[in-house]
Amino acid sequence: MKQYKKKVSAVIITNKEKSRFYTQKKDDSYPIKKFSNHYCFFGGAAENNESPEEALKRELEEELEKEASSLVYNSSRRIFEINNQKYNFHMDLFESILSTEEITKISKMKVGEGSGVIVSKKELLEKKFVSELESYLKEYFN
Repeated sequence: MKQYKKKVSAVIITNKEKSRFYTQKKDDSYPIKKFSNHYCFFGGAAENNESPEEALKRELEEELEKEASSLVYNSSRRIFEINNQKYNFHMDLFESILSTEEITKISKMKVGEGSGVIVSKKELLEKKFVSELESYLKEYFN
């Protein structure tokens, strides 16, 4: 089995109908310039042998205000794994299902890196994602 350079945990934040999504948009300060102004799921790389759940919790605490990070983490469940050979990482992808009102509420809170954006399913499928993650959205919706 291939060993991946990075292990990543990320979460898709959506409502029950999967019609609204809260995503992160990287800004010009993102260190990988080719992905500046691209979208991504909240989360990031594991540190110091963290489990996928521990990495997700820490990343959410870094990227979202406490109330939002707790709400998203406590409603998250792992849905599938991604092995991305092109960018050499393994991702544990989680899903957090919130009410539309909760998504609207957390979208008004400060984001630690880039910005938070609410998008429709159609808009989500049209966005350019960091590390070409948009290719995995088809699997998510099937």
